[in-house]
Amino acid sequence: MSLLSASFLLALAWLLLWRWTTVPSRTERVTGQGVGHLLEIGIYKDHPIVLLRCLGDLVISSVSLGRLLLPASLLFLLPCLLIVPQLASRYDHRPYEVGEKVLVEVQTSAPVSLEVPPGLEFEAGPLFLGQSVYWRLSTAAEGDFRIRVIDGADTQEKLLRVGGEGGVNPTREKGRLFWLFHPSERPLPSGSSVREIHLDYPDQSLWLRDYEIHWGWLLLVGFFVWVGLLNKLSSWIGWRR
Repeated sequence: MSLLSASFLLALAWLLLWRWTTVPSRTERVTGQGVGHLLEIGIYKDHPIVLLRCLGDLVISSVSLGRLLLPASLLFLLPCLLIVPQLASRYDHRPYEVGEKVLVEVQTSAPVSLEVPPGLEFEAGPLFLGQSVYWRLSTAAEGDFRIRVIDGADTQEKLLRVGGEGGVNPTREKGRLFWLFHPSERPLPSGSSVREIHLDYPDQSLWLRDYEIHWGWLLLVGFFVWVGLLNKLSSWIGWRR
């Protein structure tokens, strides 16, 4: 899912929820009152008593607006929980490049060993620190590799991607909600001694000309742009209550 389509879906979901849970004309009236109080603050900034009254009116308008938008905001968490983790798994990190080093961290309650396929080579480890075990690997070829953490008869795998495009998941761990935040892999079994397998995938950078920007900001800007456009469209076709 691209940032453009995700921001469109979130904007559409917000406008639908806003329409179904509030009276848009009332929300717009309260918003207009808040904007008016902001303008009053600028006009009467040299009159302390009037300024305090304007600030009080602004607080009242803000609280009223928050109460109107609260139902839609709570329901809006659901599409956010469905869409944002998908974007994070795609844009937060990038695959390793050939020659880059890989730090593998395994949190476990029992001694474990690590098995890697051809294309990956051990450089250091295992290093035991508390209940965590660390290895450093080197990448010699592109591909999707599955490293295996072995504890006797218990074997758990973790996908390690070198080269190519697409999202990567740095962590595999236990938990019923794991799939929600890391949708590309299944959670570790509850009965396994391995609690978490983590890879230090490099952060992915998005560039806007000469500026590095986090994908979350692009999503937020796209969301507000789509909200404005869809709101204008709904006004044009007379979609009001």
